[in-house]
Amino acid sequence: MPVKKKYTTSTAGLAFPGLAVLFLLFIIILTTPVQAQTGTENQQEKRYTVANVREDSTHITVVFLESARFYKLMKGNECYDKYLPILKEAEKKKKTVAISLAGPDSDVIMKVKP
Repeated sequence: MPVKKKYTTSTAGLAFPGLAVLFLLFIIILTTPVQAQTGTENQQEKRYTVANVREDSTHITVVFLESARFYKLMKGNECYDKYLPILKEAEKKKKTVAISLAGPDSDVIMKVKP
């Protein structure tokens, strides 16, 4: 006597299982948020507390409490006269300033904001 199957399976939805996986991956890629990149990491600002400001012949050396590095503000910077008082005032009051560097691994300060 032949055995009757209680349930039958359909393969209509599984004709292209790889296609379903690709479709799901496509949906995931489209819904993943993308962070905009400007291509220049040097525009990133860092906030540091000014510990010491020393003047040299071609630049001033700035030491921050949060970093072991010595940073330079070159006297050739077009806003040197604007940035120097900001740094000295921050040194007196032990305040933080926002700085932008010339590059990701640079020690040259390009911008200073109180």
